[in-house]
Order: sequence, then structure tokens, then C-alpha cells
Amino acid sequence: MESGTVKGAIYGGSNQKGEIKGSTKINIKGGTVGTEGTSSDVIFSGGKGQGTSINQTATLNVKDEKNNINLYGSLYGGSALGAVKNKSTVTVSDSISDIYKIFINGNIFAGGKVIYK
Repeated sequence: MESGTVKGAIYGGSNQKGEIKGSTKINIKGGTVGTEGTSSDVIFSGGKGQGTSINQTATLNVKDEKNNINLYGSLYGGSALGAVKNKSTVTVSDSISDIYKIFINGNIFAGGKVIYK
């Protein structure tokens, strides 16, 4: 993503059910994800749902190379309830130039999200 707005969430893997046999990579270089004034879960390198899996690496890169980055919510290196079977990586880096800025209204997690019952 280099610009624009995603009002919901971004997932690198399958929706609800599915297996990615390789790796996933999300590169955020500019734009807005989420809704200003809120803080929810906005980016997952993995899939959405317990029936999802990634067999290799799930990667999330955030670097302000093209535009300002506004993330209204938390970032996850893994899946929302699913599995990443190898490793997950999250990298947030500010470019050397002061032209563009990164704003994150949330938390950064290297792994995925689970719900305990």
C-alpha cells in the first residue's frame, strides 16, 4: 500500500478458512488504515479466522517511503485466530527524511491474536 484509505482491516492470509503453502508479505509505504479516533485491530500478516494457516513466514513492513502513514489500531505479525507455522516478522522503520511521518494509534504485536475461553 502506497496511499489511499482502508477503513477496515488488512489480512495477508486467507479469510476464515484456507492454507497458504508459502509466505505472506504486507508492505505499507503510505496511506491510512482504520478510522481516525478509533483503535481496533487493523493489520494482520496472517489470515482471518481459526481455519487459516501460513506454512512459511508472515511479514509486515511499515516504512514511510511514499506518503504519511496513519494506522488507527493495532498491528499483528501473525493471524487473527489462525496459525503461522514458521515465523512472523514485524518491522516499523521511519525513513531518514522528515518529509513523511508514521502515526500508530494502537499496539504492535510480533505474533497473532487468540481468544481465551
